[in-house]
Amino acid sequence: MRGAARSAQAASSASGTVLDAQGETHVSKKNRAPRLTRKERRTAEPSGMEGPLKFPEIPGTKVMQTTNEALGLRPMSEVLQDFVAPLFEGQSNPSRNFVERVFSVGTVVWNATAPAANPAHLGEALELLERMSGDPDGARQLFAVLAQRRLDLFFDDPRTIADVKLDWTGPRLRVSVASTVNPKHLPGVA
Repeated sequence: MRGAARSAQAASSASGTVLDAQGETHVSKKNRAPRLTRKERRTAEPSGMEGPLKFPEIPGTKVMQTTNEALGLRPMSEVLQDFVAPLFEGQSNPSRNFVERVFSVGTVVWNATAPAANPAHLGEALELLERMSGDPDGARQLFAVLAQRRLDLFFDDPRTIADVKLDWTGPRLRVSVASTVNPKHLPGVA
């Protein structure tokens, strides 16, 4: 029996596949595709995702794909970092937890004060900040400072933040932000 399995394995190894003891086939190591480097994995297109992302059509809706450059806007990651910058003043080496909380707070206030935001979201955002901080007076003060900053410096930015990712793997923190915009707040769209 063992000899038969070995001869089957030897016969199949010429084609690059190997039968194991349970009769399952496997690709031999020498016939596998070479592994990608870290840089190649980071920049590779996901399999089956060649070309631009296609959205399904929904009757009565219009999906618009656009870029920050087309809208005349800076990347949202840069805008969010500028928005929360005052919270880092006096912090020479902030902890990871502190940085994550700052970006969470910044996201909550940014979205609550966005042009498309429901006014009821202001109260919900303030309640969330109070729960996050455990200090209602401090949370109100922080909310007021950031809300005023949004109005003074970023009021014309129509985007809301959908997701924030902080990448700690490199020599510097990398902030990636996914944002959305309501088409009725885009210039030239009725």
